[in-house]
Amino acid sequence: MSLVLSHKLCILGLASNTLVKELTIQTEDFDLTVMEYLRANNIPVASSCYGEGICRKCVVKLGEIEELSCLISIKKLLEKKITTISISYL
Repeated sequence: MSLVLSHKLCILGLASNTLVKELTIQTEDFDLTVMEYLRANNIPVASSCYGEGICRKCVVKLGEIEELSCLISIKKLLEKKITTISISYL
């Protein structure tokens, strides 16, 4: 599957009911987890297990499904054609 070189991603805060940030995913971001990518872009992600998938605090909504942000890669996000991430506590 061929991926685009850049892709827009909207970060929505469910608590504030606002668009928190619009980001552009670059090719070099593909191997990052969603958690790593969000943190690199100054978006806070709750976690007490440091990305091991144990605490389940880093849940984000990707479209209609919920995923642990530490266990899904940016590349997988693009493959699923996800354009919006919703975070409950923002």
